[in-house]
Formats: sequence, C-alpha cells, structure tokens
Amino acid sequence: MMGYWDTVAPAFWCGYLFASGPEGSYPGLDWLGIPPESHGWVVLSVIVMCVVHMAYNYCEYRKRKAVLMGI
Repeated sequence: MMGYWDTVAPAFWCGYLFASGPEGSYPGLDWLGIPPESHGWVVLSVIVMCVVHMAYNYCEYRKRKAVLMGI
C-alpha cells in the first residue's frame, strides 16, 4: 500500500494552494507571489506533475509488490 507522503500530503497541499477564493482567485498562489494572470498555467502544470508523480509511484509500488511476491 502506498504511504502517506505519496497520497495524502500532495493532495492536502494541492487543495490548500488551489482552494478557490472570491471571484475565482487562488489565495495560496497569491501568497506565493504568483501573478493572477499565470494562475491557470500553474494549476495545469501542477495537475500534470501530480498525475505523473502518482503514475510513477504506482509503477514503483507494482515493482516492489512483484519482488516481494517473487514474480
């Protein structure tokens, strides 16, 4: 089973950074100093990185499971 840092922590921080504020703004991104006109690209980039990260972790998990099972 995948661990806390592979699943829960990234979801929490993504949720914190991308929680919508008033009028569709992202207060977490404003706090990081990212200008509002770049928010869409930042959100898209992080979503892609999260998907790639989860896919990589899943592949590693499958490899570890196969080794443990002796396949």
